[in-house]
Amino acid sequence: MMPKPKLCSRKTFELWLMKFTQKLFFTFVLKAMVACYPGNHTAYKRHVDNYNKDGRCITTTYYLNKNWRSEVDGGLFRMYPEGSGKVDIHPIFDRLLIFWSDKRNPHEVLPSNRTRYAVFY
Repeated sequence: MMPKPKLCSRKTFELWLMKFTQKLFFTFVLKAMVACYPGNHTAYKRHVDNYNKDGRCITTTYYLNKNWRSEVDGGLFRMYPEGSGKVDIHPIFDRLLIFWSDKRNPHEVLPSNRTRYAVFY
């Protein structure tokens, strides 16, 4: 007969969750980068994030651009997934993008006509 799992109180769980998320948050914040493309047709040429195999496997990008209109503001994130044509992603507010950091996902940022912000890890 299997023993019953021990349940913790809601308060204990909330405390554990708070400590866990704080540790996760600080780990992320200490290594994260903020990018600001100032507009004026600023772009970032096609590249691979982990070209030197530094151990990073995944790239995350979180967009901070409220009221973004790609047809006017530009600044699309364009990915060239291995074996698939191209994929355009609009850098709209509160969007989280996660992809492999290696040669499977070369990507670029197309010219932006407005200041564009993102947090990368």
